[in-house]
Amino acid sequence: MVLENCQVVFNNYKGYFYSGDIVTGSVIFGLKHNSVVKGLVLNVKGTSKARWTRPMPTIPHIKFYSEKNEVLRIDISIDTKENTLVSKNLSIPFHFILPRNIPSSFQDSVAKTHYRVIIKTTKICKRKQKRVFPFVVVAHLNLNNFEYTFYNEKYLYELTKSFGKFKQYQFRIKTYKGIGSNQRNIPFVAYITNEKKIKVSKIVISLLQKLEYTVMSGYYNTEKKIHEIFLKDFRNNLEETYTFLIDIPPVVPSTINLDRTLINISYVYKITVCFRFHFSMNMEIPVVIGSTPVIFTK
Repeated sequence: MVLENCQVVFNNYKGYFYSGDIVTGSVIFGLKHNSVVKGLVLNVKGTSKARWTRPMPTIPHIKFYSEKNEVLRIDISIDTKENTLVSKNLSIPFHFILPRNIPSSFQDSVAKTHYRVIIKTTKICKRKQKRVFPFVVVAHLNLNNFEYTFYNEKYLYELTKSFGKFKQYQFRIKTYKGIGSNQRNIPFVAYITNEKKIKVSKIVISLLQKLEYTVMSGYYNTEKKIHEIFLKDFRNNLEETYTFLIDIPPVVPSTINLDRTLINISYVYKITVCFRFHFSMNMEIPVVIGSTPVIFTK
């Protein structure tokens, strides 16, 4: 078979391509003997799909929500002249440009966005054949660019709980509004005002990934915990200040400046202050995660 030993080799592939990249590579045929290869085409495809169910009080008791969109399609003829290739070892170069406004590769139990190169024969061949070679795309979001400069400045957020008429516990935290995927040493400064010297067992700072799936017939929201740190051993003084760093693991960048997409990805820091003898208090701080590390302003 012509495509049994066919391979696609990408140049400068480090496990992913950014949207907007120029992708180059070669289709390599390793044939056992000299053969005639006719009517080959190369398709680059990206597909986004989502599917979930919800219970209903009436028959059929389950409602299905699903949709499938094509987010990328590029067709390349790799035998442009006579549609015939005669060789035993053949390497055919190709190139294409990824659009800037395509979503990142993503997969979970509800939705999937995936990209692949498909090599297939056309109708002029006696027997149609197809080989599929997947690749990963990361949406390019550089928060260091001029239009995103407000993301690399520090912002102060405040959380307050009253105890009695005049006493308060105030937790303020200062950090950056935008960060980069796989970025280390994100600085945080926490300011605590504890007028009644309430005992605090711990403060939890969690990075949550919020997912919104949207199809024509409905939507579904969920969230995933990406990272978490704990602050403990408080002195319970009137005023306390803590400085600490957080490392961000590799994650899919936030979904911003994209046309309608089935999967919308955003992030928040969830701050939870756990009191020893009182109900806890919490707040969420929105944060945008880009594809490259952010250069912070001082």
